Amino acid sequence: MHIPPELKRVVEIRRKNIELEAAIAEIKKQLEQNCTLMIKDFFPYLLSLYESWHPRLGEIALAINLEGGHCFEVIVKSVDGYRVRTQEGDKAVYHTFDLNPKVEEYEVASFIIPKQAYAEHHIKKLFALQFLRP
Repeated sequence: MHIPPELKRVVEIRRKNIELEAAIAEIKKQLEQNCTLMIKDFFPYLLSLYESWHPRLGEIALAINLEGGHCFEVIVKSVDGYRVRTQEGDKAVYHTFDLNPKVEEYEVASFIIPKQAYAEHHIKKLFALQFLRP
């Protein structure tokens, strides 16, 4: 049986795609593990920061996403115990943060910090986050 060269190339490309998909799956798994480690290792710092911070209505804070590598300003709109609801600039986009977080509940390395802590605690320099403007 004669197999045309074009068909052989298609089969070879498909085999390569299967290998690439397996490699991508492994990379995704490693990224998820790294995110889990970031959360776990960053948590003690975050908890110590939250012990001394009492957000006020209208205060500007920073929402940080370590996994995505970016941060943006938010305005504190309400504080209900440990829950802080913020608004992203002038947008109709709201985010809620827990100032008494539990490490086991975190799936994404995303949190809020007081704006002054961004520079004072070297977060800006250490993580080289992209500052998103509204």
